[in-house]
Amino acid sequence: MGRISAGLIAIIGKVGPKLLSVIIKFAKVGKVGLAVGSMVTYSYLFTWQFALILMVSLFVHENGHIWMMKRCGMTVKGIYFIPLVGAAAVADGEFPSTKGEADIAIMGPIWGLALAIFTVMVYEITNNAFFGAVAGWMAMINLFNLLPISPLDGGRIMKSVAFSISSRTGLVFMMSGIVIFTFLTFWKGILLFSALLIIASIEFVLTYRAIKGGKTMGYDMEKYAPMSIKNIFLSIGIYVLVAIVLWVLMVYVESIPEVAIAKSVFM
Repeated sequence: MGRISAGLIAIIGKVGPKLLSVIIKFAKVGKVGLAVGSMVTYSYLFTWQFALILMVSLFVHENGHIWMMKRCGMTVKGIYFIPLVGAAAVADGEFPSTKGEADIAIMGPIWGLALAIFTVMVYEITNNAFFGAVAGWMAMINLFNLLPISPLDGGRIMKSVAFSISSRTGLVFMMSGIVIFTFLTFWKGILLFSALLIIASIEFVLTYRAIKGGKTMGYDMEKYAPMSIKNIFLSIGIYVLVAIVLWVLMVYVESIPEVAIAKSVFM
């Protein structure tokens, strides 16, 4: 039962690449089916143009994770789109270490940032407001992913830092994420926040049980080790830098009147 529950967490919120492959096998849904389902869902909720932009942005973002997974020696199965939630890079194995999880998590937003910057450059060259709007959407999507709440990428980075300090610090961090998601869910009433609240809650319970049983969920125990002080500060520094650049880019394009109009038309 625990294995199935953990797999459910993964397919919704990328709890663990290996567990994600389990739930996908149980669901018997292929990558193409999930991608088509995501495209149709987003087209229905927004517009097909926005849906396409979102899919491309997610694809590039997840390829950033995959690139780093391979650098960490992990075997990659591919990218799976998940309607209403996003996408997940699936690997055949656990994270190699706390540093490995942090490095893999930040690489998605870094690739997303690179794509957003490229799109802004296209806007500057062509003066086409559509590209400015696209860049703003991409920056917003990746900045949201950097919220320091597990199971988002920002949460995974900060969770790795917290657990490198102590198990208690890590659990307190995860519980804080649950409280924040609960507040956002009732305040905004957004379906995504509800899904993330469920994911965060189940992940907390499974992680607590794993730690209580003397194990660290999601890691190869033979390789597991807390990050060094140097790597902790490096991970936090890169995280903050990427978040700031994404925010500046988003504010810049939002300040352009024609871009704001284009954004409202296609969303």
